[in-house]
Amino acid sequence: MSQKAHQNGALMSQKAHQNGALMSQKAHQNGALMSQKAHQNGALMSQKAHQNGALMSQKAHVSWQNAEVSSLVSSLQ
Repeated sequence: MSQKAHQNGALMSQKAHQNGALMSQKAHQNGALMSQKAHQNGALMSQKAHQNGALMSQKAHVSWQNAEVSSLVSSLQ
């Protein structure tokens, strides 16, 4: 019995070690995946902010042109 208990203990210990390694690997993969998603989201947000900034800049430019035209028209009258 003592020998069997020793073998069973060693087997259980080996399984626990394998399971621990597997869980650790999964956690690592999940972490890498989350990190990649966060990177993609960050890039997407950055791109949207860039587009919005460009759009705002374009709108401001149009407003400035309108103001120039208005002032030109009023100076002609």
